Amino acid sequence: MRDASRARSRLALSRAVASALCAFMIAWILFAPGSCSPASVRIHRVRSETPGDAVLSREGSVAAVVPPSLVNKYAAHPAVCASHVLPAAVWSAAVIAQLSPALRARRPSVHRVSGRVAIAAATLVTAGFVEIDRRDLHFHGVDFPTLARGEALSYVGLERFWRRLGKVMRFAVATIKCTNIIPGAGSRVAAAGLEEATGEDADDDEYDSAAAAFVAFERCSAAWFLFTAWAAAFRAAFPGNRTKKTPRHRHRRAAHRAWATRHVAAGVSVAAQRWALLVAHAGLRAAGADSASPEAQKGIFADALVLGVAACVLAGEAAVRDFERVDEERGGEKTE
Repeated sequence: MRDASRARSRLALSRAVASALCAFMIAWILFAPGSCSPASVRIHRVRSETPGDAVLSREGSVAAVVPPSLVNKYAAHPAVCASHVLPAAVWSAAVIAQLSPALRARRPSVHRVSGRVAIAAATLVTAGFVEIDRRDLHFHGVDFPTLARGEALSYVGLERFWRRLGKVMRFAVATIKCTNIIPGAGSRVAAAGLEEATGEDADDDEYDSAAAAFVAFERCSAAWFLFTAWAAAFRAAFPGNRTKKTPRHRHRRAAHRAWATRHVAAGVSVAAQRWALLVAHAGLRAAGADSASPEAQKGIFADALVLGVAACVLAGEAAVRDFERVDEERGGEKTE
């Protein structure tokens, strides 16, 4: 009984935090300088007409955290704006509606429609990430030109982890080629790949390995975001899920809720990364540590991305377990 009560409290807090992160992302997308939204474009145009010192001051405040190109680059790519950035605001608004228990209870049709909107927006956002990937607009590829792609991918010492992971990935690919699982792979190429993956690489190869591993992490995060969206949709699509109270239908409703929870957690990780980035820079500046050099900015940004994803995925799993505790107390007859 006490566990279920605590679980309800944690779930209420989780909803509030997720809704706040979604609202933050809407504001960020619509009004932050350098965004793709018409409101942001108008704001940026007005600011560009202000005295030069004021513009330089604003650019300097951004440059203290990230290179200005990291904030502004998507505005020069309308396809990315239309398929990735702006649909993220739609997704965030739909998720806020999804997270409201009162709306779900009083207006179930609105809950269903907002869920479909969220799934469609999530699909677009992922397609936009594919376009970013195709155009190689990753932060480690274009926003830090003085650094190698895989250089300084962590402020807290994870760079070695990314290099080792990249080597393991290259070793795995070379092994697959060597065993002729991939047709047409020559044995000499495979042997060279094995030697390269297991030997002592030069700095450039080390950086290439780290960059490949980090891109793989980003791709897996995007794939998880899309997979959880459609897993939730699939579980909701069975007839009778909303009305019937058989054990099978209760199980499907619980599974739909679990996948929807994981999907929301995956999506708000981007907003969590923004907050982790801002807090890290504020803390480092207060401590007098380096946070403005390209190496520091890139490492902090990469660590914040990883922390945002990891924290939100774990929080999502914790919320799924809390839902299960509440269901156990109710005897499985209701779902939150």
